[in-house]
Formats: sequence, C-alpha cells, structure tokens
Amino acid sequence: MIRMRCHCQIMVQHLDCNKLTNSDEKSKNTLRSCGGQCPKKLSCGHVCSSNCHAGPCPMEKKCTKKTTRKCACKRIKKEVVCKDVTNKVLDCDEKCKEEQEKKKEEEEEKKRLLNEEEIKQQQAKVEEFEKRMGKGRKRRKKYDEEEEEKLSFIQQHKKLLIMSLTVAVLAIFAYSLLLQ
Repeated sequence: MIRMRCHCQIMVQHLDCNKLTNSDEKSKNTLRSCGGQCPKKLSCGHVCSSNCHAGPCPMEKKCTKKTTRKCACKRIKKEVVCKDVTNKVLDCDEKCKEEQEKKKEEEEEKKRLLNEEEIKQQQAKVEEFEKRMGKGRKRRKKYDEEEEEKLSFIQQHKKLLIMSLTVAVLAIFAYSLLLQ
C-alpha cells in the first residue's frame, strides 16, 4: 500500500502499489481522485464544480453559475450566466445617460450658486471695509490739502525767504566785524 494525497491535496489515500503502477494514465487519475468537489477557484471567481481531477479545471471557460452585473452608474442590474459574460460592466442605456446629464446639470447649478454666494459675500466684505476706511480717507484728504497749501506757501515765497536769510547772515557777519 502507498500513501498519497489526492489531486486536490485535501485527502490522504492508501492505494495498492501494484494497481497504481500497472494502470494507464486515465486509470491512475481515477485512482488518485478522492471523489469530492474540486476546491480550485476559476478565473471568474467561482469554485470549480467538477469532481477532484488532475491538471487544469475543465470548467474554466464553461462556468454555468450565475453572476450579477451592473452598469457603470449602477442603475441597471442583470443576472447572467458566467460563461456568457464578455465584460464586467454592462453598457448604460439612454435613461442612464439622461440621469447622468441631469445630475451633472444639478451639480453645475449648485457650483454656480455657491460661486454667486461667495462673490456676494466678498463684495459685502469689500463694501464694509470701504465704509470703515472711508472716514479715515476724508481726514487724510484734509491733511494732504493742508500739506499742499504749506508747500505752496513756501514755494510762492521762496525767493523772498532766501533773500531775507542772506540779509540776516550778512548783518550778523557785519556786526561781528564791527565788534572786533
């Protein structure tokens, strides 16, 4: 007797050595099979429905289990046989496209309203700031006008002031010379 694991590696079997070595490949595969369901997963995600077997699963491209497929927007839901599925997502129909366009329009409207509200708030802040600063501007204007008036007085009498200063300096110089 030989102790061996079955094809799916779950069960340990005791096989007659003479039977195993003298049989052809098909018989060897039958002897090594535990008879239980194959635990291997197919590429679609379902478990193989064949009994314990050697090599790749024979049901790989022929899976008969049902699977649910949805469209991109998840509005359409359809159950199909796994082997008939060509792509994982169903195509959206006209109703789906209309709903998507409607949602986009609603989102754009919301964004537009938010932008308008934000602009109004910013304008209100600017107006409030201008009101606060407006009082200070009047005072500043008066101060600037007074400065201009002062500057213009000095500019108007510039020659007279220079002559007066020159005469005063000469008078002091002459007085100092006389005292010596």
